[in-house]
Amino acid sequence: MVVPASAYNPLIPQSTDQPSVSQGDLLNNFGAIQTLIDVDHVDFANINAGQHNKVTLPVQGVAPAFAPGTLGIYNLPFATTARNELFVTDAAGASTPITASLSGGVSGWTYLPTGMKMIWGQGTILAGNSTVTVLFSSVAGFPGFSTSALGIQLTRINTATSTNFVQLNSFTNLQFIARRSTSTTGSPDTFTWFAIGR
Repeated sequence: MVVPASAYNPLIPQSTDQPSVSQGDLLNNFGAIQTLIDVDHVDFANINAGQHNKVTLPVQGVAPAFAPGTLGIYNLPFATTARNELFVTDAAGASTPITASLSGGVSGWTYLPTGMKMIWGQGTILAGNSTVTVLFSSVAGFPGFSTSALGIQLTRINTATSTNFVQLNSFTNLQFIARRSTSTTGSPDTFTWFAIGR
């Protein structure tokens, strides 16, 4: 709820005002304060008075500036996800979206609160092949790692149809290679994976 600008008068009361004359203005000021408190705050008479019951962040046109050494959060449109996201600014002034994520089916990605990124998906080494190269760009919307991924985990899915094991061969900021223990096999090996990096 928006408090009307006309509802609160910061010049009331004046030293020359008579209470009987200023009473209406004083009541308007108290009403405006109550209206302001009622936005995202617990009411005065509640045992939790002084606390927030929720936090609403209006959409910013540009990223706001914060004093050096302070932390801040704000709501801003994010081109990567084409929607409003919650951003956090650290004490050094670097801002990171902390709600941004895209996922659909077995693949997706998200930002972690530290600014790192986590991405996940599913891959298959086809029959007759020993390796498959998985591109991080295959996950829709993923902005990519700026440096090599810090860690990748693979888990083979079809354990009932194959005795092969699948392992990580190498990785960069763009891709990784999954290799299975048997180079020639008549069935595919499917695996899930996730990676974390900057």
